[in-house]
Amino acid sequence: MTELETLIVNADKSAAVLTHASSGDMLLIPLDLGMTPADEEAARDRHLSFAGVVCLKSGRVIFVPESTETTPEFRAEIGTAFIRSFGLDQEGDGVQWLARLYDLEDPR
Repeated sequence: MTELETLIVNADKSAAVLTHASSGDMLLIPLDLGMTPADEEAARDRHLSFAGVVCLKSGRVIFVPESTETTPEFRAEIGTAFIRSFGLDQEGDGVQWLARLYDLEDPR
């Protein structure tokens, strides 16, 4: 099993990230549910391509990009979309994630 497969299997939640580079359009496909015919049609109609995988593991959002040429802004946008699309910004996982965020040491 590859490192990425191990991450996906051990993640609390995970999704494939499909994007259109020039328009910024994005679609997240939950990996536990798989891609539905509606998702396939949307990806085709919107000319989306695979950009990577985003996971939630132990309260951390981890994005593994297909390309090494991703910007911090792009990564932040994917993380935010992931949290919102799975309702993680509500009670439960999101609250726990924020609690862990505030416990991190400030390196400044």
